[in-house]
Amino acid sequence: RSTMEAASVEQAASHCEQYVEVYKDPDNSTIVKHLKDWRLPTKAEIEIIIKFQKEKEAIDEVLAGESYWAASGIVDNSDGSGGGNRIRCVRDAFDTED
Repeated sequence: RSTMEAASVEQAASHCEQYVEVYKDPDNSTIVKHLKDWRLPTKAEIEIIIKFQKEKEAIDEVLAGESYWAASGIVDNSDGSGGGNRIRCVRDAFDTED
């Protein structure tokens, strides 16, 4: 997820809309579940992840790149490395009914 790059916010948003998560059950059978609510994070969501991952005990590093697409444009990560505007799709932490 975090290594995907995009040339525009539209391309990044389209990637998140089409993203497919793959799960394995306890018997190692592959189950593909298409979650329909993946989206680009907001600028504030990216900034808070970057802030908390700097505190090494808070969360694992999930945004290691130099910049990421947010719904409103590019967000720079001063501690990141590697070029390109990367995509990190997110989804809300509650279940939705279709």
